[in-house]
Amino acid sequence: MIGSTGVLHSYDQGGPAGIASPNALVSAGSLASGVTFARASSGLLLGTDGASWQSAAADAPRFQGASRRLLLEGARTNSNPNSRFEGAQNGSGNYGTGWTAFDPATPTAGLSRTCLGNTTMFGLPGVLVQIAGTTTAAAVMGFQLNAPINANPGDLWTTSIHGAMASSSGAAGQASLSTYIRPKDASFADTQGGILRSVPVALAVGALARAIHSSPALAAGTNRFQSGFSISYPAGVTVNDTVFLACHQPELGAFASSPVLSPAGTIAASTRAADVAGFALSGAAAAQGTLVGTFLLPQAAPAGADQGLLTLDDGTAGNRIGLRNAAGGLAIVPVRAASGVETVGGTAGTVSAGTSFKAALAWDAGGIVACVAGGAVQSLPGAPPALTRILFGQGRGDLASLLFGEIGPLNLHSTRLADSSLQALTSG
Repeated sequence: MIGSTGVLHSYDQGGPAGIASPNALVSAGSLASGVTFARASSGLLLGTDGASWQSAAADAPRFQGASRRLLLEGARTNSNPNSRFEGAQNGSGNYGTGWTAFDPATPTAGLSRTCLGNTTMFGLPGVLVQIAGTTTAAAVMGFQLNAPINANPGDLWTTSIHGAMASSSGAAGQASLSTYIRPKDASFADTQGGILRSVPVALAVGALARAIHSSPALAAGTNRFQSGFSISYPAGVTVNDTVFLACHQPELGAFASSPVLSPAGTIAASTRAADVAGFALSGAAAAQGTLVGTFLLPQAAPAGADQGLLTLDDGTAGNRIGLRNAAGGLAIVPVRAASGVETVGGTAGTVSAGTSFKAALAWDAGGIVACVAGGAVQSLPGAPPALTRILFGQGRGDLASLLFGEIGPLNLHSTRLADSSLQALTSG
């Protein structure tokens, strides 16, 4: 793991009087000098405007959005070999290598479309498509990857596509964008009723939208799927639009992660590696301490998969304490494992997807406690196991239950703070 170049901060977070200033392990846009960070690939993040995507090099932490919280995600692969739409030809029906239109030879309900070639908007490489005409009925303009994507029964796949109006003569929001998968069996017959499509999102000038579809588990006999997206218009509207489309992303997982792009000039699926961040504990800090942080979960935890906020362990999965979002929802609970036996505490708080919240985890010889958003303190009695490190955004050291969210600020106190202090520090 590679350490960041940040500086160790020590400041008062505005908490109760008499509490010593903590060590700021994560601050807005920086990590303490003792924090290690690694990611074996580049990764994308939203800039401070909250609208444009930027690239971070391998082993560079991603501090996202105006709040510049640390983005921590697990590994994901974009199985689309041409998410950049490379090879799109201006003035043609060629939307990029491996892409095709559903009906390239005929207009759809009075509309025609023309590829205007490649461009970059909002920090993402993509393609421009001109759509013009007057709709004689509800119109759907489809685009699809030629090659199917291999899959397995029981898989959970999520597909997404970004889009915006580069220019439009029509009413705001009259065009909508959706993404889909079409499960197939070995003979290429449809399974699961054919196309499984996302809820459409409106397209507007100057705003990047993302349509996302999380599929149900693929049915028995399904071993591949086709994937694509569509632009829809209602009947009776006159259209002269230039639509920007970027980063169509089928990924194996129950929810969408940040965009993953192949290197420029490469037509192949591409993987973003996991973000791995941690901090070594001294003997005194291992015996007692308190972590107080701000967190953001973009989505609920899927069924059967926890999302770890923080874990302290001895380098193994069998001995640890931590704070996690329990599988199947947005309930934050404390966890303790000793000699491989795990105990889960009561819910310290239920949070909202996409909204930041504050939470605390404290420990000493008497046990561990957790507090969320100033609520009731939940405790697990019993001395914690010997601890040697803190893992950020993980539930276990084997990367089995990753956050897929944001952390920051995150402060380490050298003592087990009183319950009342935990409530005060996590309020607001």
